[in-house]
Amino acid sequence: MATDLDSSSPTFTAGKSTAGNAAADSSVSLRITRAGRSSILPLATERQVVGGSADCDLIILGDRPEPALAICLQRSRGAYTVSLTALRDGLTVDRRSVQRDQTITLGKNQTLSFDGTTCRLEGPGRLEGLGAGRVRLAPRRIAAAGLLALAAMLLLAGFYNSDAPAQQAPLVKVSAAPEPAPSSAAIAAEIRQAVRMAQLSPDLSVVATADEIRIGEGSAPLSLPDKTKLRGIIASMSRRSSVAIVDLTALSSGLDGFVAAAGYTPVRFIIGSDGHRYEEGDVVPSGWRIKEIRNDQMVVSRDSEDDTINFASAGNAEPKLAEISSTEQD
Repeated sequence: MATDLDSSSPTFTAGKSTAGNAAADSSVSLRITRAGRSSILPLATERQVVGGSADCDLIILGDRPEPALAICLQRSRGAYTVSLTALRDGLTVDRRSVQRDQTITLGKNQTLSFDGTTCRLEGPGRLEGLGAGRVRLAPRRIAAAGLLALAAMLLLAGFYNSDAPAQQAPLVKVSAAPEPAPSSAAIAAEIRQAVRMAQLSPDLSVVATADEIRIGEGSAPLSLPDKTKLRGIIASMSRRSSVAIVDLTALSSGLDGFVAAAGYTPVRFIIGSDGHRYEEGDVVPSGWRIKEIRNDQMVVSRDSEDDTINFASAGNAEPKLAEISSTEQD
């Protein structure tokens, strides 16, 4: 998982931990820097995806919401080789372009850049690389030739021993012990870190119990952009959590003080601060639909979320009663 170099790291890890595998022994890592802030991703022999979307193993905050690259560590004869695949256009290695879906071998101290983010490969002395831009075709050809030679040997052995009685080798079933799922307390700690790095409200509560993790209970409502960030964090963490993650936050429309006047007969309507008239069912400029106009408040909805705006909210006088002319009544 990512190791923060400072308290404002630009990334957080959404995938499973790589502790205990080859990455921990190799000390080969990728230093990721964005907007002057850095994180270190220890590389693993399994494929790791880096980018700005919620399904990435390492999420770069502020990056485009899509995967950028996939990186994998391979060990051969005591040395390590880092294989990198570009998953989007615009990636460069030492100022040389890497095409989408192209796989290269990344060398030590080479610098990868994309969309304001730079990545630098760091590792021990025995880190081998063929240089950026060189497609790794030779290992595949060697493996294919080896498989063909092995098939030929097996075919010849079967031809000369066709009269020998067939013997079935005993089957041995090997099952690896499953990796234990992180505890609810560990997942809650990662959610708090992600909330902090996403610059959400520091008062947003995250409470872990034995059965679930409750987010936002008793906290202030969130704006639509902050609610969207939180949904992305919950979607990412839910893939690893063994307990349910419950979002109890409310959505704020930000329409306090929007109503300048209200009318109730013969139809209910309001006059907005923009000078326009809105009735029940109309949509205000911010995208919220007026669901109901009451005598002292208005209910608006968006994306199955409701918000109630009191006409006499704090700091605002109750809006005056709007009068309808005889022309409007007709």
